[in-house]
Amino acid sequence: MEQTACLLAIHSLFGAANTSLKKVLDYYGGDAVTAWQDSSNWQQIVAFDKDAMSELVRKKCAIDQELLYQRLLNADAHLLSIYDASYPSLLKDIHNPPPLLFYRGTLPAANDLCIAMIGSRRATAYGRQVGQMLANDLSVQGITVISGMARGIDSVCHQAALSAGGRTIAVLGSGIDVVYPKENYAMYQQIINNGAVISEQPLGMEPLPHNFPLRNRIISGLSRGVVVIEAGHKSGTLRTVDFALEQGRDVFAVPGNIIQENCYGTNNLLKQGATVVTEANDVINVYLADICLLPQRIIVADNKNEDMDNNILTKDERVILAKMIEPISIEKLQTISGWEYSKLSTILLLLEMRGLIAKDANQYYFALFAKYKS
Repeated sequence: MEQTACLLAIHSLFGAANTSLKKVLDYYGGDAVTAWQDSSNWQQIVAFDKDAMSELVRKKCAIDQELLYQRLLNADAHLLSIYDASYPSLLKDIHNPPPLLFYRGTLPAANDLCIAMIGSRRATAYGRQVGQMLANDLSVQGITVISGMARGIDSVCHQAALSAGGRTIAVLGSGIDVVYPKENYAMYQQIINNGAVISEQPLGMEPLPHNFPLRNRIISGLSRGVVVIEAGHKSGTLRTVDFALEQGRDVFAVPGNIIQENCYGTNNLLKQGATVVTEANDVINVYLADICLLPQRIIVADNKNEDMDNNILTKDERVILAKMIEPISIEKLQTISGWEYSKLSTILLLLEMRGLIAKDANQYYFALFAKYKS
């Protein structure tokens, strides 16, 4: 309790985006209790002048740690420090990672594959249809959908992931106890039960305009790749893309109507080299080796068997699929796996019968993902 209460107090004092917050915590190795007690040394750490330091001391004296901690408990929220082992590793490696994260729900595990899906708040019917289709198909594969719970594309993708029985994470530009937009309250509760809502902002923080560019770096920072569905010429969505590129993330874009303003940004991304997405497989194939290791339930559209347990990948099947990033011969698969020919050929036959792999003209095997049921 004491560590958390002191983290809340320091966060309250400096603010979410203040680099001084991380400087102080870094100096004490994340030990917030010692940092709070040793505030007389802060002036040296963050190079405050005397007036600024005097104001800081005044504010510090007015902070009620117990009240802050009780608010956290009342909100059924958790606080995570960048020094905690469970802090998302991808996010930790970005420039200016949030030192503290507030969250409700369950954070992604280290081996989860997270993909951001973003787009215009003023989504067209086309954008909504595409967002629903892609988020559904990616969720079926066990991929966690990350977005910002805004109106439009964000909300469509969150809801599609939930409807598919998948996991989704919403990164908010407000405190995690402030639902914005208000009409997403039911979705907000569903996301908590099937993923998490996350924010670096303190509890009670309203969705102020300057908070959203800051939260966009977290959306891309949590993700391996970012899928842009619709974005206008000056869309805020493109700022997330800028963060993604700075962070070394993959960028995907859905082509749109060339005379539709909502599609100008996405079409321009394609001109600049973003990977084109016309179906979920365009994303799936990039991360196939990772996807094959995820806990997932694959449902092939042509499959008439209603026993869904027959469509769960076994460990051996995942091992084989992970090797099929490109076409591969059965001889090479045997060398890599070290399995007997009879075992390998049986697994390949079962995968082929289920529509998950196929052979080309040279008898090389390759992964083949059919379109999935919604």
